[in-house]
Amino acid sequence: VGSEMCIRDSACTAGHYAGEGSLSCDECAPGRADLDGSSTTPCAACAAGTVSLSGSTSCTECAVGTVDADSDPSTACVSCVAGEYSTQGTTACIACASGRADLDRDASTACASCDAGQYSSSNATSCTDCGRNWMDQDSDSSTPCVECAAGYVSEPESVSCTACGAGQLYNISSGVGECSLCAVGQYQTAEAQLSCIDCPAGQYEDDRG
Repeated sequence: VGSEMCIRDSACTAGHYAGEGSLSCDECAPGRADLDGSSTTPCAACAAGTVSLSGSTSCTECAVGTVDADSDPSTACVSCVAGEYSTQGTTACIACASGRADLDRDASTACASCDAGQYSSSNATSCTDCGRNWMDQDSDSSTPCVECAAGYVSEPESVSCTACGAGQLYNISSGVGECSLCAVGQYQTAEAQLSCIDCPAGQYEDDRG
């Protein structure tokens, strides 16, 4: 009634707002905050990349590894998935680029670089070794491994292929290309060859290779 005194501003606690003529103190809604601590001023909207609960006096940035995916500070921050990461207070997760990987599956840490002799596509959680008889020709783990040409071999994680030497042939009888010594009675003087040469009539080679 008109004879009653208004409740003083100090009766509204931080995180609340009472406008002129109000009969009660209202909590700041989710996504808004009492940033100046004064209940006489409206609650302020929090920015995208932050979050606040009812009655908040501050807006909290989404932690590293989480994002404000819907740019709505009234909803909770969500975690990035494996193969992604985020910095603090952001609205989108960042995919690990080709040549990098989320090795620890921890979205709060940056993606790690793969080593030379390895490869990864985007959003990877591991680096893939270039296999036997494949190579990381440009030493760039963001590009696919390249298969060695016939007559050349490599060990896993290689950045180059090596030619089969003189006295050898490139042999795929085992299903995997390898360098084998020429058989007795054959020879080879060139590198990277797919066959050996029979010794001419009247000559022989009594050692392999």
